[in-house]
Order: sequence, then structure tokens, then C-alpha cells
Amino acid sequence: MAKDKIFKNVTLVSSATIISRISGFLRDTVFFAFFGVSEIGGAFLLAFTLPNMFRKLLGEGALSSAIMPVMSAQHSERGRPEMLKLFNQIFFQLLLVLICALVCSCGLVALIKSHVDNSKWQLALSLTTVLMPYSVLICLAAIVSAALNLLGKFIITSINQVWMNFSMIFSMLFGKIFFDCNTEQLVYFLIVGVWIGGLIQLALPMFALIRLGWRPKLERNTFDTKDKIHEVIKLFLPGVFGAAVEQINLLIARTIAYGFDSAAVSLLYIASRIVEFPVGVFSNAITTVFFPSMAKIISSHAPLKEVNATFSMCLLAIIWILVPSSVGIFTLGKEILSILFQRGSFSLTDVLNAMPILSIYCISMIFSGILQLLVRCFHAMKDTRTPVYVGFLVLITNVTLSLTLPKLVGVAGLAISTTAACIIQCLSLAALLKVKIPKLRFLMDHKSYITTIASCFTVGVIAGAIRFLLQPYFSEFPQLKNLITIAIGATAAASCYFFLTRNIIRKYFLKN
Repeated sequence: MAKDKIFKNVTLVSSATIISRISGFLRDTVFFAFFGVSEIGGAFLLAFTLPNMFRKLLGEGALSSAIMPVMSAQHSERGRPEMLKLFNQIFFQLLLVLICALVCSCGLVALIKSHVDNSKWQLALSLTTVLMPYSVLICLAAIVSAALNLLGKFIITSINQVWMNFSMIFSMLFGKIFFDCNTEQLVYFLIVGVWIGGLIQLALPMFALIRLGWRPKLERNTFDTKDKIHEVIKLFLPGVFGAAVEQINLLIARTIAYGFDSAAVSLLYIASRIVEFPVGVFSNAITTVFFPSMAKIISSHAPLKEVNATFSMCLLAIIWILVPSSVGIFTLGKEILSILFQRGSFSLTDVLNAMPILSIYCISMIFSGILQLLVRCFHAMKDTRTPVYVGFLVLITNVTLSLTLPKLVGVAGLAISTTAACIIQCLSLAALLKVKIPKLRFLMDHKSYITTIASCFTVGVIAGAIRFLLQPYFSEFPQLKNLITIAIGATAAASCYFFLTRNIIRKYFLKN
């Protein structure tokens, strides 16, 4: 894919994702205004982890990565109609697997609940059961979105989360305004909003794919289709274990946090949401656009020079975005937390409690973005086993640290363990990728990286200086001061950063 085409698609996906992320922050603002860091709010966030785990395992994670190279090869060799026939088989076989998984999961949760007497855990397990049907909808939506991405339709999939966010917002407002619900009642209105949002998320991509020629119907596998599906399964099974490790890490962290302190789940969630914004908007957009291109390059046995050019450009783009973002969030973290969440049941004390966690997550943000790229590289080469092996190492590290550090440093220990695990995983995969492709270039040129890192220090200095200079002003209106500090600080720092790195932008991101 040409540089200008990649840049155009990244820009489109980033723009759509920004809208999605903003709606996500609006959803979280409403959620924490109503629930704060209460026990029932923490229970919902913990319960919502399990269906999202299914989404990562069977939807947008391992399965999407497994079907993309196979469908890409089918598309290159036989055209779109045959690719859509293959996708049709995968879709209905996944539907059957999801129904079986849903029944088994609900049964397992019910069994655990019957042996738990603690009311806090009873609540979390009850909410988990009623949220599980959402996992079927979002997993199907994720693979439909993967097919759309392969056909070059990125906008529909990038903006799809918006419908879920607004559905959840309207459900909470509806329950509060028209029924004056307390938190125990309001959480069930929120769950209905999740179900409705999941239906919309599935329906819209399906309609778009149908317009491109997909005809969803039950039909028998042909001999050729069976071979392709076996290839998908061969790639998927190791990948699902790798994705499972990542999701188990998250589930362990939230479960330990919920047992340690109900408020801890909310604080960890809030901090992670902020650092996920630049990762989701930019890094995810880059890898979303990059992965189909890399899959096609690998499947067509393109020269190493072309692989190097695509990979190194994407890596530089991720670093160019995430390092200054991390510095900016670290510097203006208190103001960002206050503007987004300090209202209703979420107090200034909660903001201050979330600050150390956010500061720690700023470090993991950079490695998390690069990690997405590295994992996708292995998947593009149809190697889903290597990330699994590394994932188990990360799992052991995370569990060990999560069980020990909170006793020493409190909730921040969970953030430290997650960050350490992410760094280990990223560095390990980078080393193994270099072994797999010895001539792979990580750096385009050292000068670009030195310029980028040096410019990031300027971002921190400018943002910090503006924060300091505005301290004496608007003391009667703290939220206005926070807003002005963010607006001026971010604008000035970003303008300076763009100016200092203007040659990198012209050379690598805008040149045809």
C-alpha cells in the first residue's frame, strides 16, 4: 500500500475513532457521575470484563487475526465472491460456538455463585450472568468488521462503538430522569442499554457487508472451504491462548482489585481509559490499516525491502504519537481527571486517588501501542504460537506481582504489575521478531527517533510551565482553570512538537 494511501486510511480511521473515544468518555462521565466509586459500580465494571473477554478472544482479537490472512489469500486468488462464501461459513460456525460457550459460561458462573456467600461477590456474579448475551453480539460484530476492513471499509467499523456508548448513556439518563432510580436499580437499565447497543453494533456492519455482496445463509462446506476453515482453526487455536493470557491478566487485576477494595476497580478503569485514548485513536488506527497491507505483502511473498518500509514507518508513527501523548498526560493528569470525571458522586478525593495510577499507566501506554504492532506482525506471518509462549511468561509475572505489590503500595501495585508485564511482553516479542526476520529494520534512521524523543521533553516543559503560571488565577472556578490549563497547555505543547518534528512528518508520513 502506498504511503499516501496508508496515511489517508490512518487519518480516516483515527478521525472516526476519535468520535468513538469521545463518546466513550461521555459514557464514562455519566457512569461515574451516577455510580462514583461505589461497590455496585465496581461490580458492573468487573462483570463487564467477562463478555469483553469473549470479544477479545473470539471476536476482534485472535479470530480476526486468524481469518484475515486466510481471507486475504482467498480474495487475492479467487476474488471477492469466493472470499465472502468462506466468510459466510466462518460466521455461522462461530455463531454455533458462541451459543455453546454462552451456555457453558452462564452455567459456570451460576455454579460459582451457589458456593459464594459474600454479598459483594454475589452481586458481581449476578451482573456477569445478565451481561453475557452481549458477548455473542459483539463477537459476531467483530468478525464482520474484520471482513469490512479487508475490503477497505474502515470507517463503519471504527465508528461502530459510538452506538454502544450512546445506548448506554441514554439508558442511564432514561432510568434516572423518568424513574428516579437508585444505583441498584439504575444498573439494570444500563445492562439493557448494553444489549441494545450490541444489537446495533452487529446490525450495521452486517448491512454494510451485505451491500458488498455477502449473502448470509446456512450451507454445507465444500472441500476447498473445509481446507480454508481448517487453516483458520490452525491459526486461531494458538492465537486464542495468547489472547486469553492478556485477558486473564486483565480479569485477574480487576478481580484482585475488587477483593482488595471495591473502589480500586473504578480507579484502575478510569486511569486505563485515559491512556487508552491515544493508543486506541492512533496506534490502533495505524495497526488496523497496516495489518491487511502486511498480510497481503506476506502472502504475496513481497521483497524484504517492502516489508521493512511498511513496518518501520508504522513503528515510527506509533512512537511519534504515543511518547508526547504520554508526557502530556503525565504532566496534566490531575486537570484531565478533574474535567472528565469530577462531578456527581465522583469527588476531588477520587481524582487524587486516581492520579498515581494514571502516572504509572503513562509508561505502559507507549509499550502497549508498540505491542499491538508486534503481535499483528506475528499474525501476518501466520505465527500465532510465539505470542502465546511470551504471554504465559507475562501471565506468571503479572499474577506474582499482583498478589504481592498491593500489600506493599496499595492499589498502585496493581498498576505497576500491569505495566511491568506489558514492558516484558513488548521487549520479548521485539527480540523474537528480530530473530524471525533477522534483517527487519526497527529504526528508519536514528536522527528521527532522537528528534522525536528530544521534542517530547519540550512538550513536558511547556505543559508544566503553563500549568504553573496559571495556578494563581481562576481559583474561584477550579474547573474553568482546569479547562483553560488543558486547552492552552496542550495547544502550545502540540504546536511546538509539530514544529520541531515537521521534517519527520514531511519525509515519512506525507511523501508519496
